[in-house]
Amino acid sequence: MEYVEHCVLCGKYRTQHPYMKVRDALVTGEVFDLTRCGRCKFVLTNPRPEAQDSLKYYKSDDYISHTDRKKNLKEKAYGLVKKRMQVRKIQWISKHLENFPHKEKEARNEMGKGFSLLDYGCGTGDFVIAAEKAGFKARGYDPDSLAMQRAQNKGVKTLKVRKDGCLYRSPEFDVITLWHVLEHIPNIREVIASCRKALKPNGIMIVAVPMANSYDALHYKEKWAAWDVPRHLYHFVPGTVKNLFSQEKLECVATYTMPFDALYISLLSEQNRKTERKGEHKPGKNTAGASVIFRAVRSGIKSNLKARKEKYPASSQAFVFKKQ
Repeated sequence: MEYVEHCVLCGKYRTQHPYMKVRDALVTGEVFDLTRCGRCKFVLTNPRPEAQDSLKYYKSDDYISHTDRKKNLKEKAYGLVKKRMQVRKIQWISKHLENFPHKEKEARNEMGKGFSLLDYGCGTGDFVIAAEKAGFKARGYDPDSLAMQRAQNKGVKTLKVRKDGCLYRSPEFDVITLWHVLEHIPNIREVIASCRKALKPNGIMIVAVPMANSYDALHYKEKWAAWDVPRHLYHFVPGTVKNLFSQEKLECVATYTMPFDALYISLLSEQNRKTERKGEHKPGKNTAGASVIFRAVRSGIKSNLKARKEKYPASSQAFVFKKQ
């Protein structure tokens, strides 16, 4: 394990204070510490696995973003929601492409036509495929070699990056997306900086992350599934996301909520609660009975309603950043 002594956000040395203990409910059942910076309040998984050990925490058939399996109700529902969200994501991107001054009007009229897009952390490549269908020149990258192979088997064009995950070329892309990826990246500042360099003038980055101060996060506390330790290394609130990107000269121009995430995360969180009450810690073996589903739907709806009233952030939010 490695201990993070300098805050990633404000750079202060040894300002980390104990915040919460959270169990890995997916793979190992180990308990990990969350710490919070005493200066800027940024929350980290700390200590965290060293780079050479981190991949073992992703080795599970239940790590749903890296598999195309649809055996049970949860996986089938995830697949349906994923397709619905792909359409919505393309719509979000197209709103901000309309204002690009460096493209011809004819290209802008056909949504993604003529625009280049990189999906960083593409998993098995489904969003890259959706972007190509919408007219983008789309490519994908994922650090998981098995997920990349599955993407390539679907015909997805992939991108080679440096060993540390940073991009080689610049500028190359009109759009770079990171859908629930940022929280997984150890060298987060270096990767953001390389993505900014790889954006064309007026290019945009869209970054989706869980919100650690959402209603469902506060409701479930240490059982909140989106802590997802130790895979999630950083735990954001809206202010820390915007602060991090503004330091890299990327301006937040819009935010979007992801309401399906509240329902899905609430379901996983209820399963975590059920397992803990029974004193069982069998990662990846949780099942959802009727009572679990009912409580999850109730919590997810409540979280979305509070986000709509702007009392709390949404369970997950997408931030649109423009290259300054």
